[in-house]
Amino acid sequence: MFYGEAFVKRKPEAYDDIVAQDVLVHDPGVPGLEHKGLDKLKNIARSFWAAFPDIVVDIQYVLGEGNLVVIYYNATGTLTREFQGTQPTGKKFQSPGVEMFRFSKGKIVEIWAVDDTLGMMQQLNLVPAKLSPQ
Repeated sequence: MFYGEAFVKRKPEAYDDIVAQDVLVHDPGVPGLEHKGLDKLKNIARSFWAAFPDIVVDIQYVLGEGNLVVIYYNATGTLTREFQGTQPTGKKFQSPGVEMFRFSKGKIVEIWAVDDTLGMMQQLNLVPAKLSPQ
């Protein structure tokens, strides 16, 4: 099972087969920006599933070259529970994203993730829809 499928199908145990224990994740959308470890990655996935129980991640493209694989996806969901310190709004979001995975010895050892976090937060009413210069 591919990493994206493990998230889409909500199977954190599937990560064990495809992600290294000491995976390094670069994600500006996650507090701390960078984190290390399979358990941390699983906990972040679980927090998404809990806060957005209807989350759908539609993987639209998968590209690979050498030891790198890139996915382009579109995610949608409704914020119905607390998420990273925010209160539920009941609002829906739609956000595109890109993740790049570096493989070594058949497992993901590094992940770079980029998505439209600001757009997502605006759609969820967590920040103003229009930001004005101060």
